Order: sequence, then C-alpha cells, then structure tokens
Amino acid sequence: MSFPEFSDKVRLKILPATRVYYIRKTGSDANDGLTAATAYLTLAKAFDQLHAVDFIGQHLIFDIGAGNWTNEMSYEGGWLATILLSSDIKGPVTIRGAGNTTIIDGQSVRNGISLVNVPYHVTIQGLKFLNCLISISSNHSLSWLDGVLTFVGNNLNSGGAISCVNNSYMSAGASCIITLSGDFYWSLSATFNSTLALSAALVFSSPTHGYAAVHAAVYGCLYLNPGTSTVTGSATGTRYHVYAKGLINTGGRGENLFPGTVAGNVATDGLYI
Repeated sequence: MSFPEFSDKVRLKILPATRVYYIRKTGSDANDGLTAATAYLTLAKAFDQLHAVDFIGQHLIFDIGAGNWTNEMSYEGGWLATILLSSDIKGPVTIRGAGNTTIIDGQSVRNGISLVNVPYHVTIQGLKFLNCLISISSNHSLSWLDGVLTFVGNNLNSGGAISCVNNSYMSAGASCIITLSGDFYWSLSATFNSTLALSAALVFSSPTHGYAAVHAAVYGCLYLNPGTSTVTGSATGTRYHVYAKGLINTGGRGENLFPGTVAGNVATDGLYI
C-alpha cells in the first residue's frame, strides 16, 4: 500500500539514545561530528542537526571546543544570534564548552544565545559569552551550570544583558560568574510571568544603565539566592525598578544591594525584599 501524499517528504533518522555532536576549530563540516576527531568546523553545521535528525525524547548534546565563535543564525521572527534554538526542538538540549576558552562572541550586533518558543529544557555549561546578550522568550527554561558570562553593552535605550520574558525560566548556578560593563538599558530583567533565579556571582564593572540595573514587572520574579549569590562593583544609574506585581527578592539584603547612583524605585504593586 502506498501513501502518495507523503512520497515527497524526507524521513528523518530517529535517534535511539543520547547523541553528542562535536565542534572544533580543527574540524570539517564534511565530517560526521560524532567524535572529537571527526568534529564539525562550524556551529551552523552542528545545529543544523536539530532539523536533520528526529530526536524526540532523546537528549542532544553540542560539545564546543576552544576558540572564538561568531556564527550567526536567524529566525523568521527577526531574531539574530550566534546560537539560536526555536520551536522545532524535539527534546532536551545541552550546549557545553571547554570553560573560559570557549567564547561565544556576538560581536555587539547579535545575541549570544536566543531561545524562542523552545518546548524543552536547555542547559548551558562551560561557555564564556562576550559582546552579546542572552534572551529567552515564550514558555521555555534554561539552566546555566558554570562558566563566565561576560557582557559588554553598547545600548542605553533598549534591551538588557539577560532578559527573561513570557512564561520563561532561567537559572544560573553558584559556579557561574556574570560580569557586566558598558552601556545597558538594564542588566537583568524578568517580566510577564517569568523567573530569573541566580545563585551566581554578579560583578558590575562600572556599567551605565539607561533604565535600571535590574528590572521586574508584570508578575516577573528576579531572585538572588542569599546563601550563594554575591553582588560586587559599581554602576551608574538607577539601582532597580520593580512594578506591576513584579518581585525582586534579594533575601533581605537591602535596597543598596545592586550598585547605582540613583535609588531604586518600587511602583504600582511591585515588591522589593
């Protein structure tokens, strides 16, 4: 029996178990990417495998070697990022590197990682992000386990270093360091039923904020684990802004926890504790 309506479709190989794809500066996109010795050369080739295989329910791991990675991916909604994951992901994904020598560089013109409508959990481990932002939007979650996240901002009028929006969740573990410098509208933001939970060290290296260092609104929650998270450094601008049932929870560490030259602001049913 034949089914002609499916005759022109490409049948994807179904993965029976976890698969690791390797990306190295010494690799080749003609390789299969399945070992370090047969690694891919580019991030684009590796992440194309998200569409080339059917990994429903299986764990897909991308192992990125040392080097400066400046690839650009795009999404139909207009997103640009060095690494971009969207709604067609069919299972949990881990993106791991070699530590501070694996650098995801947005070159100040694109996000480092963007997650758009991703239905499964994404884990980041052992990567350094440079000259870029992280954006997660619309019903997904991301965990950053360890490594250095370095942001150098260049825009006082819009956006922020880390933005969590529309029912999303991001966490950063106690082994993470988030460093912020340059110009930002805000450094950290959680809005529209999203949560940004940080056990990490926050290092403010004299950034200037057009809006506020941290921001929570419309049932967004920014939480700093009082047992492990630390905040050091200085900044110019407002310390925080929270409103419309947003919550900034510092574990009771006071209104001067976040650096700034202007006092923080709580308005319209916002809460800072």
